[in-house]
Amino acid sequence: MSPNKTTLPQYTKKYGKIYSNLKLQVDNYFATNKISKTGGTVMEVTAFISLILFVSVNIHRFNSNSLVEVIIFSILSGLLIGHLATLGHEATHNTLSDKKWINNMVNKVLDLIGFSTKSYRSKHSIHHNFTNVAEVDPDLDLGILVRTHQNQSKYWFHSFQQLYVPFLYAVSSLHLLYNPSNFNSLKSIFNWILMMLPHFCF
Repeated sequence: MSPNKTTLPQYTKKYGKIYSNLKLQVDNYFATNKISKTGGTVMEVTAFISLILFVSVNIHRFNSNSLVEVIIFSILSGLLIGHLATLGHEATHNTLSDKKWINNMVNKVLDLIGFSTKSYRSKHSIHHNFTNVAEVDPDLDLGILVRTHQNQSKYWFHSFQQLYVPFLYAVSSLHLLYNPSNFNSLKSIFNWILMMLPHFCF
């Protein structure tokens, strides 16, 4: 069952008071404990430093003549990409900063280095509305090799998935790059080319 082919109900006030009551409790928690809903200056500085480090590491990686240095810088680049993805998640929720333009800027920069924040935002919205709902939550659909829900078919190799899943995650975003929907119009093809360019650099 594909989310874009299914009529998805929305958990809003229209379907009851769960959403409004829960939101009220969350808002009261932040207000009572005087906690900001956004990362503020600390997260803004963290994002800036992380982006500078990422660019610096990759400049050194491509200019190095030492295989050992290339390997070390490649590992550091991978770790920074994981960290930047976390910052991108917060920016998508507009919680990285209380300034919307900073959240948008972080997402734009991530697009420049190879992320697809537009695709991520679309899938992530469905994920939050239907968290852990089999056949609807896109984060559960990782292919036949990975079983993430008890309602999914179980095969013998799933007993060993804790051993090979870390390696699969390293290439898990490739299906977003080579999705057939990327080639259904001239505009989508152009956008795909722009999205692919950073991958040849980083």
